[in-house]
Amino acid sequence: QKETKDYLTKKFKTEKKLKYIEEEILMKKKIKKENIKRKLLDIEQKLVDGEKMIHSAKKQEQELESKRQLLMRIKQKEEKLRENYQKKHQKHLLLKEKYDTHEQELKDKKRKLVKLYEKYKQLS
Repeated sequence: QKETKDYLTKKFKTEKKLKYIEEEILMKKKIKKENIKRKLLDIEQKLVDGEKMIHSAKKQEQELESKRQLLMRIKQKEEKLRENYQKKHQKHLLLKEKYDTHEQELKDKKRKLVKLYEKYKQLS
């Protein structure tokens, strides 16, 4: 009887310990599972954030390329305007030179005419 009682007591204690160990193992597994789940969620969030950053970078790259093309068109327009200005300026200089030459010629002829007129008056 006593042996049976001792056996049952030991069996009960052993089962109790076993149940405690099983609960502890289950608790550790649950904690480990939650940690893994949290890490997976963090990784997913990092992937989403990374995807957003890549999208943002691509958008900025497209905007930059668009602005580069705009700048190139502006520079081409500036170059054409500069060339047109140079041509017109050259024409202007040539016309001015021609005008100045004609003006000088006119002054010279006027001076000669005045001298001739003076001589004519003296002779008359």
